[in-house]
Amino acid sequence: MAELLDMPRLSLEERDRRWARVRAAMAERDLACIITAPHTGHWEQLCADTRYLTHIGGNNSETACVFPVESEVTAIVLNRPDFWKGAQNWVADVRTPKQGIWSAPMIDRMRDLGIANHRVGVGGLETAQFAAEGFFPHGMFEHIREAFPNAIFEDVTIMMGDLMGLKSPEEVACMERSIAIAEAGLKRVREVARPGVPDFKVFTALYAAMMEEGGEIPTLAIWGTAPGRFETAFLPTRRPLQRGDWIMDEIQSRYLGYGAQRVQPGVLGDPPAPLVKAMNEHRTVFEAVRQQLRSGTSVGQVFGAAREVAEEIGCHVSLTLQGRGLGQDRPNVGGANLTPRAEAVLLQEGHCFCVKAHVEPAEGPGILWADTVVVTPGGGRRLGKDPHELLVIPC
Repeated sequence: MAELLDMPRLSLEERDRRWARVRAAMAERDLACIITAPHTGHWEQLCADTRYLTHIGGNNSETACVFPVESEVTAIVLNRPDFWKGAQNWVADVRTPKQGIWSAPMIDRMRDLGIANHRVGVGGLETAQFAAEGFFPHGMFEHIREAFPNAIFEDVTIMMGDLMGLKSPEEVACMERSIAIAEAGLKRVREVARPGVPDFKVFTALYAAMMEEGGEIPTLAIWGTAPGRFETAFLPTRRPLQRGDWIMDEIQSRYLGYGAQRVQPGVLGDPPAPLVKAMNEHRTVFEAVRQQLRSGTSVGQVFGAAREVAEEIGCHVSLTLQGRGLGQDRPNVGGANLTPRAEAVLLQEGHCFCVKAHVEPAEGPGILWADTVVVTPGGGRRLGKDPHELLVIPC
C-alpha cells in the first residue's frame, strides 16, 4: 500500500467486517462480482455503494468499483490514483478510465476474474432511494453487457441498502461526529444571525462552521428565512434578516461520507406562543417514537405509537423514518412508502434514522423538527446533543 496521508479513515477491521457481510450476501445469490458506477448525484448519496465497498469518496470524487466475491477489490477513480491510494488503506488496485471510458478498466478487471456466464450484481441498475428508475449510466452498462454477452446482470441496490442499514459501532461513531458537525453549524447561526444580516451570509457561516469541524462537501443544507410562517425553501436569498423571521432548514452534515441529519426550526426574536406550544407537543410525539425505536419492534408499531400519542394530545402527526448513513441505507419508510410490507419490518440494533415528525396542533402552526437516532435494545438513542427546542435568536 502507498504511504498514508494524514486524513481520517475507517479501520481495516471495519473493512473486513463489511466485506465479509457483502460477500456472504453475494454467495447466497451466486454473484461472481458487484460493479458500481461513478455517480455523485443527490449530494453524493448515489455513490453510497461505491464508498461502502472502497472507502473512496468525498469532494464530488467520481469512483467506480469492481468487487469480486473472492480476490482483490478494484476501484476506478477519475484521476489522481496515487492520491486515493494514500487516502485509504482498503484498496490497493486503483485504476483510471481510458480516455473517459469508465467501462474499459471495469471490463479489464472482470476479464481478469474470468467472468463469462456468471451472475453479476449491479448497483443502481433498477431502483434506488431518490432514483426510482436507477442511475447506472446506460452507455457504460451497454459496453459491459456487450463484453460479457453470456453473463446475467441483476440489481443489488436493495441488497446493498439493507447491508448498509445496519451500522457497526465504528459507523455509529461517524454518525455521531456528523451530527456534532451539524450542531456546530447551528451554533454559528446563533452567533451570526441578526436583523440586517443578509440571508445568504448566515447560510455561508453555517456551511463554513461545518467545514471547520471536519465536514465534507458536498452536503445537503437546505435553508430559508421569511417573515412569519412559510411552507418551503431551498436556497438562501439576499434579503436582510429582520426581527420576527422564521428559519427553515434541513441540514445533513457528512463525516467520512456518513450523513446525519437535523431539521431545526428557528425564529429571530421572541417566538409566538402558538409556535412554542407546537414545539412542546412535538417533544411529546418525538419521545414516544424514540422509545419505540428498539430492536425487535416493527415499523408498524412505531407509527402506531406516534398516531396514538398524537390523538391523546389532540394533534396530527406525519412521520418519516429516513434511513441515514452513506445515502442508500434502508429501511426508509413514511408516507406512500408505509405499505403493509414496510410496516412488518423489524428494527435491528444499529439501524439509524433521521426521525422526521411533522406535528400539527389542532390550532396554530405545524412544526417539523428532526434528529438522527440509532436503534438500541432499550430504545432509540439520539445522536444529537442540542436540546429539543426552537432555535431562538435574541434580538
